[in-house]
Formats: sequence, C-alpha cells, structure tokens
Amino acid sequence: MDYFFFQLAIIFLPGLLWERIATRYALKRAPSQFEIVLRTFTFGLAAYALTFTIYGVLGIDFIIPEIKRDAGFLERRFLGQFAAATAVSLVCAVLWLYLINYKIAGHFLRKIGATKSFGQEDVWDFAFNSPEPAVEYVYVRDYGKQKVFSGWVRAFSESSDARELLLRDVQVFDLDGQFLYEVPLMYIGRKRDDVDIEFPVPERQKGST
Repeated sequence: MDYFFFQLAIIFLPGLLWERIATRYALKRAPSQFEIVLRTFTFGLAAYALTFTIYGVLGIDFIIPEIKRDAGFLERRFLGQFAAATAVSLVCAVLWLYLINYKIAGHFLRKIGATKSFGQEDVWDFAFNSPEPAVEYVYVRDYGKQKVFSGWVRAFSESSDARELLLRDVQVFDLDGQFLYEVPLMYIGRKRDDVDIEFPVPERQKGST
C-alpha cells in the first residue's frame, strides 16, 4: 500500500465530505473540477481550524503529523484528530445547507439594509425555499386545461429548465371555482415561462403537517 496517498486521502476526507454534501443538496449546477478541488481544500481547512479551536477549548493538544512514507502517520492519536475533523465537517455541512437553502446570510443583509437582492437564484427558488408558511399552500392555474390545482407543496424542482411541483391533498377545480375531484398526490410539470401560481395562505388543514 502506498501510505503517502492513503495519508492524503485521510487528510482531505473532511473537506471532501463537506463539499459533496454541499454540492448535492445546495449547489444548483455541476461544479468544475477546479471548483471541487478549491471547495474541498477550503472546507477541509475550515473543518480542521474548527477542530483545532475545539481541542484548544477542551485543553487537548492538537498535533499536526508529518506526512511520511510509512505507517507512523496512522497512529491512534492522529486518527482521533482526523475522526474529530470528519465529525466537525459533517456538522458544518448540515449548518451550511441551512445557511444556503434558507438564505440566512441574504436575510441578514436585507435586514440591515445592505442589499435588496435575494442572490443568484431566481424567484422560483427564492419563493419555495422561503421559511414563510405562505409558500406551503398553492393554487396552480392551468388556463390551457381550464383547471385550478390546489394543494400543499411537498417538493419542488431546482432545475432552471422546468418547473415541477409535487402537491399533496390536492383539490381540482374548474376556472369558475366548481369542485371537480381530489387526489392525495399530484405531480405538475410546466415550462419555466408557462406556470401561474397563487399563494392563498389558508388556515392549515386539521391534521396536516
């Protein structure tokens, strides 16, 4: 076994885990190879810095190992530090998802008047990622089929090419408001420039979550 590359894999593991989670659940496009390397290094550095800080607060010595071509690198004291950094990176990845998906930084900047922009995402992402209860229930008007679909948003697409919604407890009406039928789940897919959605903010139905 080439311990040199094995040691590098262990060192970069915290940053790689953080990067993969962030890319899978927060990034809306495939990153380039350069971006993957840069994000892995940055996230890994942050994970180790936080681990070093935690060790310092707890009064535990954080020892920086030397990369060698033998198994000395795999001593238990070093592996414990890498395991701690990996755990820190997983926690940070979850917090990062909250920060990105709930636009916490943007909300803060708008709160203090630093900006009026809501970021690079379009209004679709901004609306359905909002923590406001108003976006949980929608009316989707389909003028071509002369129908209105009302229901609770269970999932939505993050693709820039299509608008997809998965609604639950769906009631279907005609454009005059006449009730037609209801279904427990409904998938709705439209082109990005061919969807009309209203947010009526009704009282939450009894027993809904």
